[in-house]
Amino acid sequence: MITRFDKKSFTHLITAVLICALLSVVSVKSAVVTAGSVDDNNKRIAELQREAEEIREQNNQREREISLLRDDVEQQEKLMSAVDTQINEINAQINAYNNLINAKQTAVDETLVIITQKEHEILNAENRISQRKNEIERLDIENNENIAKFGQIAAQMYMNSGSDVFSLLTGSTTFYDILVRAEMIRNIGENNTAFTEELLEAIERQEEEIVKLEADVADTEKEKRVFEGQKRALEEEMSELEKEKTIVSEEVNRQYDALFALTAERDELQESVVGLKAQVAANQQEFDGIMRDIAELEAQNRAIEAAIRNNQNSNPDREVFSASGFIWPVERRFPITGGFGWDAWRNGVHTGVDFGTFGIGGTGIFAVQSGTVITATDGGGWNGGYGNYVVVDHGGGISTLYAHMRNGISVSSGQFVTQGQTLGIVGTTGWSTGDHLHFEVRVNGTAVNPAGYLN
Repeated sequence: MITRFDKKSFTHLITAVLICALLSVVSVKSAVVTAGSVDDNNKRIAELQREAEEIREQNNQREREISLLRDDVEQQEKLMSAVDTQINEINAQINAYNNLINAKQTAVDETLVIITQKEHEILNAENRISQRKNEIERLDIENNENIAKFGQIAAQMYMNSGSDVFSLLTGSTTFYDILVRAEMIRNIGENNTAFTEELLEAIERQEEEIVKLEADVADTEKEKRVFEGQKRALEEEMSELEKEKTIVSEEVNRQYDALFALTAERDELQESVVGLKAQVAANQQEFDGIMRDIAELEAQNRAIEAAIRNNQNSNPDREVFSASGFIWPVERRFPITGGFGWDAWRNGVHTGVDFGTFGIGGTGIFAVQSGTVITATDGGGWNGGYGNYVVVDHGGGISTLYAHMRNGISVSSGQFVTQGQTLGIVGTTGWSTGDHLHFEVRVNGTAVNPAGYLN
């Protein structure tokens, strides 16, 4: 049974109860309305702010590192561009050397063809010379025989004619001079004259042919030596070009190695940038979470402080009813109309107490203590007879249940609520014959008599 006090005495009692409640030390999670809760929240806020400041400084440092790395990446890309340009220039130089070497090789090949032709011509000429020399040797033998015959003829001429032929011939200094002087003795007889003329013409033709062939051989060999000199010059020039090409190719390889090294370094720098960005993003998420926690704790503090001020103002409809820190779940003017325990009408145990009387329908239902909403059903379903109902976890294994609410409850699951915050409106959903609030207190999930908390 509830003892009645006059308003002044009741206010004094409430003030004393509130002071006792403020001196109780509970965790921030349970969010009980105490001065300790505010202090704990403030300590936690200070810790979170330090963590947030550390994260902010870490991110600022990483941003500076990213900026430096980006500068390094840009520098590497500039170096790579310069190396690319140099490689392109060297490749163009190599192509020029290749074209020049190809041209030289073509000239050498053409010269080799010419030399081969000349060597073939020389060989033919030498063969002809050899044949002519053999013919000359044969003619020499014939001429010697003819000269012997000519001597016999001359001797006969001397003996027969007594002419001065012998002295004419013996005055000759060479065999060819003899042949020339022989022209003078063509009057020595018809047969002998024909023989002498034939001999002279044969010798002259052979000598002229030999001279011509020897001149051809000499010219051909001279031309061959010229082409061979050209070939050697081209081959030496081509060898020098090959050396220069090798040097340039080695430089190209060095430049490619430099380019690959720069590329690897740039990629490593870019990976570092990506890694730092990921760390910044992760830190930013952590920072945002901390800021949300700070905002939530600050909101809790404001709500707690507001609740304390409201209680200190002794609102008669929401004043603390007992030292437990619970307030009346509806306006104070509405009494308990149904008790806890066996109920014959229900033919079972009534797991809570009912608040109901004329005019309660449509009025507010208040959280008796701060906590976290763990159940919030809406839509007018049966829900085990509760209809629309809300369960608030106050920590320490204590929770409260508010049932038969009208549609459109004011809170949602997971939401933190403060003492005195409106949860919904008194209604008659579920197993209910009229507007009233069914209120339960549960300890570790088991319903207990709320009177121990409300009285």
